[in-house]
Amino acid sequence: MKLTFLGTSGGEGYPGLWCQCEYCSYARTHGGKNHRENSSAVLDGDVLLDLNMTTFSQAYRLGMDISQARTLLVTHPHEDHFVAQHINWARLPAAHPYAPGEDCSRREPAPCCSDLSPLRVMGTRHVLEAVSQGQASDSLQGRADLDWRSEKIAVDFTLARPGVTVELGEDLRVTPLRSIHGPAEDYTVNYILQRGGKTLLYALDTGGYDDAMWEVLRGFRYDAVVLEGTAGLSLAPNPQHMNVEKLRRFFAALEEEALLTGKGQRILSHMAPHWTPPHDIFAPMMEREGITVAYDGLTVEI
Repeated sequence: MKLTFLGTSGGEGYPGLWCQCEYCSYARTHGGKNHRENSSAVLDGDVLLDLNMTTFSQAYRLGMDISQARTLLVTHPHEDHFVAQHINWARLPAAHPYAPGEDCSRREPAPCCSDLSPLRVMGTRHVLEAVSQGQASDSLQGRADLDWRSEKIAVDFTLARPGVTVELGEDLRVTPLRSIHGPAEDYTVNYILQRGGKTLLYALDTGGYDDAMWEVLRGFRYDAVVLEGTAGLSLAPNPQHMNVEKLRRFFAALEEEALLTGKGQRILSHMAPHWTPPHDIFAPMMEREGITVAYDGLTVEI
């Protein structure tokens, strides 16, 4: 497995859009790894983990072509993780595909004129509703009859069922985990991904898991765990996010139950600027505990 972080910030970005606090000011002045866009990642070039406002621009900035990604795993429909409008950009013209080199301007206009295999999308019912009810796309408004398998919308939707493993494409097994995050119990899922004999837990936007999901977690041994670090050094109670103390306890629980492989990597993403110091400060702090703080553009081999 090869995982590239396209973005690693919390919802407000890093620095925060309107904020002039010490951390945000440092990030503006120093830039580099201290600057973070909204969190998303790509696995092996063909699996997207969330699709937010900056995913495509970040991929372009990092020299990555994600237009051929065939699987999208959506954690939840908060806009720093998923923008439903992007699904509409997979809409094809009535007569397609265009011939290579054909003048597209002479044919029916459409957001995409290239021949596409359906994009396999997994998410909760809230993700499905975000698109099919047209919450982010006037062109889909009221389309309760939207056919996700039609050739007009090159998308094949799979409902994420917590604890149920699904085969998504060649050599990719995905097990959703119900996450404590969001306005409803079934609003957010995290993902256990298995490929090529490796297992990855991708756990952004979570305050933890209930007993049933811990039983699911115990069914795997992890070569890498990507955990959110949203609340950083904050000591205030935050049931829907992790701070450093909570993530320490989480990693300790994995180790106590021997759920990490010998080289199991521990990685943080999704950092909010008001609780998490800039990368220059936070990364060395966490490295002393064997935890890697991700940054935009980091690629790790699992």
